[in-house]
Amino acid sequence: MFLSLNFRQKLYNILRGAFIMQINLASFNPLAADISANAQAMIDLLRAPAPKADLLVLPEAALCGCPLFDLFDDKRLLAQTAPALKNIAKETKDTAVVLGIADRVNKEAATALAFIYKGKITKIYDCETVAFKGLNLQFVLGAPTDDTFSPDPDADAVLFLMARPYLKGNLAPRLDALKKYAKKHAQPCLMCNLLGGGDGMIFDGITAATDKKGNLVLLGEPFKEQVLTYDTGAAYKPVSYETAWQAELINALVFGLRDYVHKSGMDKVVFGLSGG
Repeated sequence: MFLSLNFRQKLYNILRGAFIMQINLASFNPLAADISANAQAMIDLLRAPAPKADLLVLPEAALCGCPLFDLFDDKRLLAQTAPALKNIAKETKDTAVVLGIADRVNKEAATALAFIYKGKITKIYDCETVAFKGLNLQFVLGAPTDDTFSPDPDADAVLFLMARPYLKGNLAPRLDALKKYAKKHAQPCLMCNLLGGGDGMIFDGITAATDKKGNLVLLGEPFKEQVLTYDTGAAYKPVSYETAWQAELINALVFGLRDYVHKSGMDKVVFGLSGG
C-alpha cells in the first residue's frame, strides 16, 4: 500500500507526540573539586521520593564544580571522575541522568557530559543528540546562540547545560536568548545553569523551559536549590520574569557571600568599611 509523503509525515508526528517524558532540571550546587561529595549529592537526588522523572538534568561541570582554575588540568582530579560515575550509575534504574564532567579532549582539559541510564555510562560532547525513550534530545554545553554550535532540526527538544557566572542584569537577556532560539527553530528548549558562590564568581542556577513557539513556560527561582519538572506532553501557559535588576543583584550578593562562607567553613566574618 502506497502512503503519500504528507500522510506519512502526519502519522510520524502523531506517533512522536505519543512519547511523553518528565524531565527534572536541577539547580545543583556542587563543591569545587570535591567529586565524591558531589556524586553523593547526585545519588541523593536520584533516591529522593519526589519528584520522579524519566531524566534528571544536571548542569555543566556539576560533578567537578566550578571554578577550578589550575585544578582543571590536574590529572588526579580527572582520575576521580570514572569511579564517581560508576557509583552514580548504580542508582540509575528507571531514571536516566545527564551531568557535566571534567574531561580531556585532544589532550586538552575540557568539559563534557555523561549520560547514564540503567548502569550504562555514555560520554556526550557538545551538541550531540541522544535518542531516549522515543525522543531525540540535543544536549548543548553553553548558551543558546546559533554561532557556537550546529542546531539539529530533528531534535524534539534542545537542552542547554551551562556553568555561566552571573553578571548584573543578565538573567533577562539569557532567557530572551532561549525564547528567541526556540521560536526560530520551532523546538522546545530547556536551560539548566550551575548554582553556587565561588571565589569571585556567583552562579545563579537558573532553570527554565520554553515551548516551540518561543514562550517561556517554566521558570525556576534563581539563587536557590530546587528541582523544576518539565512534562513534554503538558500544555503550559506562558510565564514571565519581571524581577528588577536591583533586587536581582541583592539576591545574588546575599546568596553568593552566604554560600562562599558556608563552603569555606567560616563561622565568623569581619567587614572592613571605609567612609571615604
